[in-house]
Amino acid sequence: MHLTGIGGCDAHENTFPNLMPDGERGDSYRRMMRWHTHHVLVSSTDRDGVMEALGAGRLYLAFEALGTPIGFDFHAARVDGTTAEMGGSAAIGDTIRVVRPSLPAGFPSDPAPTLHLRILRAAAGGAVEVASGDAATLDHVVTEAGAYRAEVRMVPDHARPYLGRFADELVHEVVWIYSNPIYVE
Repeated sequence: MHLTGIGGCDAHENTFPNLMPDGERGDSYRRMMRWHTHHVLVSSTDRDGVMEALGAGRLYLAFEALGTPIGFDFHAARVDGTTAEMGGSAAIGDTIRVVRPSLPAGFPSDPAPTLHLRILRAAAGGAVEVASGDAATLDHVVTEAGAYRAEVRMVPDHARPYLGRFADELVHEVVWIYSNPIYVE
């Protein structure tokens, strides 16, 4: 069965009542609901185009609190020269590729965050990592059927200047992007 994955925010405005420098609670609904977004790969921006892309699984989730990803891509290059996007189907022998995103121009990036790309295959006991790396792209020639997804992990060193005395405690590897799968059949 092909399923489209989406994320949500379990915001209850009940965990961090302290006011932030902007005068708003740390756990306000407005703040929490903006921490992640879905990036939908559409062929047209009207309702039908968006609904078609959602139904096909052409979207990924990004944790915007770490920065908006620019240039992320996850697709399969088929042996016949065509491409399968997220939510699509590929075959054994095709190459799955993750393209490393960057932060937007002008976004605080000094020191730069460390990014790590992963390709994972769904398995009965949990996800199995089939490829990982830190380069601009990560390729994996598929040898097994299954549902494959990408993750981009980040060590958000660019957040250090804003975390004060909590920086060493809070800056560690976290997930920045979760993709929807490509199905290898």
